[in-house]
Amino acid sequence: MSLLSSGSADSRPPLQRGLDHATTGEQFSLVAWEAGALAERALRLVTLGWTPGRDLAADRGAVTRHAQITGELGQVAADRDRVTATSRDAGQLADLDHQASALTAERESLRPIVESVVAWQLEQVQAELGIQRGLVELRPRVTFPFVDPRLDPPVAFRLGETPELLVVSPRDRIQLIDSVLLDANLSFRQIDGIEARADGLGVSSLVTGIGGLAAYPSMVPASSSLTWTLQTVAHEWTHHYFAFRPLGLSYFGSYDMRTINETAADLVGEELARRVYERYYSPPAAPWPEAPTAPAAATQPARPAFPSLMRDIRLQVEEMLAKGDVAGAEAYMAQQKADLAKKGYYVRRLNTAYLSFFGAYSGSSNPYEARLRALRKSSGSLAAFLEAVSAISQPSEFQRAGPGS
Repeated sequence: MSLLSSGSADSRPPLQRGLDHATTGEQFSLVAWEAGALAERALRLVTLGWTPGRDLAADRGAVTRHAQITGELGQVAADRDRVTATSRDAGQLADLDHQASALTAERESLRPIVESVVAWQLEQVQAELGIQRGLVELRPRVTFPFVDPRLDPPVAFRLGETPELLVVSPRDRIQLIDSVLLDANLSFRQIDGIEARADGLGVSSLVTGIGGLAAYPSMVPASSSLTWTLQTVAHEWTHHYFAFRPLGLSYFGSYDMRTINETAADLVGEELARRVYERYYSPPAAPWPEAPTAPAAATQPARPAFPSLMRDIRLQVEEMLAKGDVAGAEAYMAQQKADLAKKGYYVRRLNTAYLSFFGAYSGSSNPYEARLRALRKSSGSLAAFLEAVSAISQPSEFQRAGPGS
């Protein structure tokens, strides 16, 4: 975000000015959110009355209950939609509203405890892996100033509602070129209007929800899935870790660097989350509950997996765009959107903005995931992998990254 002096001409690029106009009155204020979240975090130090790690069973109970409540709230919302669409029974609706209010109050009372407990658990695992060595680590270097300060930020996150995000890509290539945070809970009409105004600037656009945001504290949506929550918290903390190192400082340098950042954070986040789960939540020898299941029986052929379908779509679109066939690529994506719906996958808006945003993460067809996984394997330890990958500041350095480099 540019800071312009009062009365100065707006020197931002035309696209940024156009997106600002397209989202007037619907932008999310990150500054206001940060101020409130940091103030609450400071107050919690003296008001929480809960010491993570003192009673591991109580810690586990609070975290799992928070996830259970989130699932129950989802069911209440679904029941309310059903009653509204059928009988509109006033008594049933009042009862459901009462249930939702009680569950919401209970979840909010647990939220600061859960945030503190999960942060503590993650930091314990990080310390054991040699990742967390304190807030600031001073490493010797051979040139002036002879020390290299490294900041290892503590885990800090806030469970709750996250903003929407407008992402923008050129129509002729898959590359995220701009984004704008938007208020949560926009109506369908508002979303359609924002996208129409953005498309009018000659770009491809998409308004989408986000699974987390690496502000500080990071934003993490409440979820009924404990493992998803652990992964998201760890993913966003990894961005905090990268932020003070070349990889994170280069995040906005190019779409390739954003892709490397996001894919590396996916790999680190999943590994840390697995370790936390196995240490604090899993019964002995119980598997990671969201690990891939066994293939379906031959008599029940499974539908193609969504990531595999999207990889194929992206590769075909890239090939068409490389030939300059923008109209053909857009027609192909429209047809693929319809075909996906027939397979039970509903993509509201399939365009280069969609492919550019979701293609930056692991499980897509981005060109860096295989190399990052190979680097993780050759690094030996997670700490060594973080050290190697965080030193990358441009894609050309990727081949030189690795143990001993």
